[in-house]
Amino acid sequence: MVMEPRDMLTDPETLWDSDLILSKDTSSLYPIDLSKKGVFRLYTDYEKQVRYAKIAKSDKNYFEIMGEVRKGGLELEERQDVSFIKLNVVDKNYFALEKIERKMGAIPGVLKDPFSIWIRGREYFRYRFIDIANKKISEGLLEALELSSELNDSYLKVEYLGTHMNSASYFKRYDYPRKIVKIEFLESDSSKVEDFFPHYKHNHIFFFILGENNEKVDRVIRFSLGPTETKGVMKESHLIRDKDLKVYEDIRDVREFSLSKLSREPFYSFPLESYQIFDGKSAHMNWVIDEDDLPLIIKRINQFNRDNTGQVKMILESVNVI
Repeated sequence: MVMEPRDMLTDPETLWDSDLILSKDTSSLYPIDLSKKGVFRLYTDYEKQVRYAKIAKSDKNYFEIMGEVRKGGLELEERQDVSFIKLNVVDKNYFALEKIERKMGAIPGVLKDPFSIWIRGREYFRYRFIDIANKKISEGLLEALELSSELNDSYLKVEYLGTHMNSASYFKRYDYPRKIVKIEFLESDSSKVEDFFPHYKHNHIFFFILGENNEKVDRVIRFSLGPTETKGVMKESHLIRDKDLKVYEDIRDVREFSLSKLSREPFYSFPLESYQIFDGKSAHMNWVIDEDDLPLIIKRINQFNRDNTGQVKMILESVNVI
């Protein structure tokens, strides 16, 4: 059954056509291979060439893993029951391949997850994309596989290339151990600022492209029922698919009241996913996070509301396990 564009804008999972899941061998990538003892979520600071591996006291083998971390002299940041292990990349051959991976994530119409899943000596990462990106994804993939074969036949593998799978299925596929929750907030006064936010003239969903260190602008992929103008916070807006459901890649100014500030520092606490749905009347902000990150995001929301009194207020609507 073919869905109408307006109906597709009620469910973000219906918007993506395909997924590409790659994995890479990490046996020589990090100073210690912790992935034989657990399942980790990794975030990457590309500028510093550092990975952050998350671990919580509720994780299996927690104390054994922490013993390995301290024995290996790895840096650690602890936040109540959650810790982040700092992993420097030690395999210099990897950087050329990483450059191609980042280039694929910048293809118009492609959303690369800001995290990877590290398990059993391999790191898994996912690209979601629309049909118009097929050709460039294929070109980037073939380039990456050719380079990988020169390093090691098993260094990079294609785990999946096909129809989009929902995020819950993706996490289950790689035994991700934590509960994943989606929290939704109503942006109480967004409908009053169309001149400053021109995309509010039409129903839309936009996805923040997370994991980038730039603090001055946001990049988003936006699915919209109508055209947009470049004004207000919208610095650039590029139409990448012109159908009944239009797709844009936008570059937006980051202001004090920008919602992306809730998804930034500390770097390693980015949500797994962040998107906004506007139904023509009200805007709803959604974050997909680990359940144990909920206290941090609530703290940020409260501070955001205090800092932006009279401009925008976030009202908690729902918290659901996915």
